Amino acid sequence: MFMRVLLLGLTVCLLSSATPAIGQAPALKCLAVDATGNVQVTWQAPSSDCGAFFNYYIYFSPSSAGPYVLIDSVASFTVTTYYHVGANADQSSGFYYIESSSLCPNTLSDTIETMFLSIGNTALGTADLFWNNLHTPSVPTNTEMYLLFREDTITGLLQILDSSYQVEAFSDTFTTCGDPVDYQIFMVDSSGCTSASNIAQLGLDISSPPIVIIDSVSIDPVTGSVIIGWQMSAAADVMAYVITIYNIQNLGFDDVDTVYGIGTTFYLDLFNNLNPSDSMLIYAIDTCGNASSPISGHSTIELKAELDTCGGRATLEWTRYFDWPTGVAEYDIYVSQNGGSFQLENTTPDLEYVFNIFRGISYCFFIRARDGSGTKTSSSNIRCSYN
Repeated sequence: MFMRVLLLGLTVCLLSSATPAIGQAPALKCLAVDATGNVQVTWQAPSSDCGAFFNYYIYFSPSSAGPYVLIDSVASFTVTTYYHVGANADQSSGFYYIESSSLCPNTLSDTIETMFLSIGNTALGTADLFWNNLHTPSVPTNTEMYLLFREDTITGLLQILDSSYQVEAFSDTFTTCGDPVDYQIFMVDSSGCTSASNIAQLGLDISSPPIVIIDSVSIDPVTGSVIIGWQMSAAADVMAYVITIYNIQNLGFDDVDTVYGIGTTFYLDLFNNLNPSDSMLIYAIDTCGNASSPISGHSTIELKAELDTCGGRATLEWTRYFDWPTGVAEYDIYVSQNGGSFQLENTTPDLEYVFNIFRGISYCFFIRARDGSGTKTSSSNIRCSYN
């Protein structure tokens, strides 16, 4: 009986020694990139019930696909940070995992990557920020609240700009006309550490705003002044639009007036600075003084009317409207008799029209052009005749 108990005890011991304890893996929590691209790696220690602890082995790769290189080891169980010099995480993301070595079988952490911040689309007067998460899905103890910092242009210090929850993108309506401005992203972990992205710079704004698209140029029927309408600039930092005309004598542009505010898309020439025959252009100026390029100008329709009272005819002639992308579909001829309201008389693709007139009736005419898309019109000056 004693022998059976002894054998049973030996069997239990052998089985116990054949099934070693399974240790927990270390948990990577934070990666903080400094100004020169070095990385502070922070992790949480695994369970300590595996007896003797040997090392943490830290592996790194500049690519998620590897290969991963053992960059160093930490021999103290209670040391849970490592400063990786030469990671170049200011140039691209760096990828890390940690292996724990003890009496238990070695265990590996998840692989996480540094947050890499990039800035784009500055030509439109915004700083569009894009970055990546440390891991997908998120590290369980991360707050998932990204804190966005921007350099104060006066003090030179990073200051909180905004926050973004679970969204790795942000658009900042900001441009710099002087020194470059720094941005950096931070995220706090509930374990107490903080991850930080690289510092990305918004460079000096030297980009010109996009070309201003003129909708139409018309003549005010009451004052005879030129009216110009255009589309609002897509560049968020535009502060003014300059009305200019093409000077055929010196083959250059003459600025006529300036209107302020990006949402100002209408100009009425109250001081008659413009002539209907002028080729009119608009260019935008942003807050750094960059100007868009003026393109081929729009010219209004200039109407002339010649009366033949003996023959009972009014011959109307007008200049072609320039410069719609879809061209002019047709010209509408409007007529008013004895001061009455204008009525559509006829439509033609030509630049001339003959109208029958009668003695004792006064006539006024104007021409309205319609573009090929059917969305834009331009009206000429008014010509009147009195019999």
